[in-house]
Amino acid sequence: MSAAKWTLRLYHPQSQARDVFLGQPLAHAPVFQRLWRDVQQAPMRTPEQHLLIAGRTGMGKTSLLLRLAYRVEEQSENNTGLVPLLFNEAEHGIRK
Repeated sequence: MSAAKWTLRLYHPQSQARDVFLGQPLAHAPVFQRLWRDVQQAPMRTPEQHLLIAGRTGMGKTSLLLRLAYRVEEQSENNTGLVPLLFNEAEHGIRK
């Protein structure tokens, strides 16, 4: 694999194969567990509270949310009614 492709995969978790990504350690496990608990406990009768995930570049925000999306996908087999939407990083074109 060329150095450019390796670098892309290293810093862009969405470009990694799912099983490879999930095999890596999770840097913010307590935060992930709290987010997952909040998703599971939400009644989903009305739009739920938004959460803001903020941090400096490279802190693991995208990896955290991608792992959460994968967990939601796994649980969607149990008819949770949730569908994770994954966008490109720094998607500035989304207005609505």
